[in-house]
Parts: sequence; structure tokens; C-alpha cells
Amino acid sequence: MEEIVDLEKFYKKIQESLSNRYKEKIESIFLRMLEIRSAVDRFRLLKEASISKFQFTGESVRNLMENGFIRVTDEENKYTLTAKGILEYEKKNGILIEEKIWNFIDKKYFDLFSESKKELNEKEKLIVFVMIAARAFSKKSSIDLKKGDIALSKWEEIILSSYNFLKDLKIIDKLNENNIFGSEKNFHKVYTFFKNGGKDVPKKTKGFYKTSGDQMYCLDISNNAGKIEMDALRLLFNKIFGHRKLSTDEIDKLFNYFNEIASTKNIYIFDVKEHIFHNPEYDNIIKDALLTA
Repeated sequence: MEEIVDLEKFYKKIQESLSNRYKEKIESIFLRMLEIRSAVDRFRLLKEASISKFQFTGESVRNLMENGFIRVTDEENKYTLTAKGILEYEKKNGILIEEKIWNFIDKKYFDLFSESKKELNEKEKLIVFVMIAARAFSKKSSIDLKKGDIALSKWEEIILSSYNFLKDLKIIDKLNENNIFGSEKNFHKVYTFFKNGGKDVPKKTKGFYKTSGDQMYCLDISNNAGKIEMDALRLLFNKIFGHRKLSTDEIDKLFNYFNEIASTKNIYIFDVKEHIFHNPEYDNIIKDALLTA
């Protein structure tokens, strides 16, 4: 009985620390702790929630330790709850049942398909549109943000002209020009555009939007021979334009815009020896995808 009361004391202390730090009502401490990515933050929370052993009887501390419910912190004579201790308390008090645990794990780590059905927001539509316009269709034709200032300035031009183009088509109407790039002062605006704006795009595009992690981004929709996966390109167009049926005039405008970007910008943003998608044969592929999307 004494151990149950003391287990609650430890639990309430962590609950208080979490609530104070995140200013939110915590339903399950066990699940909330799993959502905290930073090991440093978890360390600070558990340290903050530690309690001196002198607030308990020696027998109670001994029993809680033997059951694996508490552990010593980096301070002598101070203890905090283990994952097992938190789970034990929540199970006994009906806070967390097994089904909730499995639902949490499944949603976070295994249900990777429901995201693909979600629509792109306007900034994400702009990102994908920019990549199609520039024809960043393979790892060899990736957007390389380390290529230098000239390449970055050209990407900025493409982004802004694509924004205005989509705005004229009324595909974009809520995204303000001042919010296109974000506001991280330590990075170039084009870097923040792709890095921050595109973090959810891979899941929403069935993984076709890819980043290599070293400031390189592409739409991975071609094989080694340069053959475009038409279904993938159609899917990307559908993600941008939704259920809207494009008119012949709109398709012609899009086609001309894509050709203009490919013919005037590719020498500044790609290694032209590796970049094959500016070749005329890809003009027809893009137009076919537009007509059949």
C-alpha cells in the first residue's frame, strides 16, 4: 500500500513538470514522453521531477527499486520514475490501456499510408510545382543548395515566378508573398523554402519528393535511363491542381512556362552534363502528363 502511494507521488511530480514546461493538459505521461524527441529535454524533465529518498521510508524505496519502478538520478539520494514505473501507475489507474499504446505506436511508426491521401497546402504545391518546372526529376538532377550564390539566386527567381504563375491560375490564393520563404535569418531564403516548407511533402507524394539530407532535393520519378514514370508525374500534377480540370488554354500556358524555365535556367542550376531533362523529348512527356492528369 505504501509503495502505491509513493508511486503516485513520483507520478504527480513528473506530471507537474510536464504541464509547467509545455503548458498543456497531459493525458498520458508515458505517451507524451515518447513524443519528446530531445534526450536533453527528457533528461531535464526527469531530473526536475526527481524526489529525495528521505521523503520515503527505506522499505518503500527498496521495493520500488526492486520492481524497476524508480531509479537513482545523477544526484545522490534522488530518484525518479522509470518507463516501467510510469506505465505501472497509468495501467493501475486506467489512464493508459494496452489498446491506446498499440494505436499510438501504429499511428506514429507504421501507418505511413494515410498521409499520402492528404492534400498539399499552398506552399507545398509551390514547392512541387517549382521542381517540375525546373525538371528536378532524378538524383542526378537534384536541387543542390550548395551549388553557389548564382544558383541560389536563380532558384529564387524560379520560386517567385512560379508563385505568380500559380496565383494567376488561382491555384494559390492564401499564401502571401511575404511568407513564401520563412524567416530564418542564419540561412539563405531558398534553403528555408525547401527545408522547412517541404518536410511533409514526401509522405503526401508517396515518397517521390526526396532529400538526400545534404541540401539536395528532387522528385525521384525517373529510372537510370531517364524514362519518366508517367503515373508519378500525373499524381504530382493532381496534387497541385486537385480536382480542377485544366482548360486547353491553361495547359498551353503551363507547357510554355515549363519550357521557358527549362531552357533559360538549367545551365545555372544543374550540371548540364548530367541533366538530361531539358532535352525536347521531355517537353512532350510533360504535356502528355498534363493532358491526362
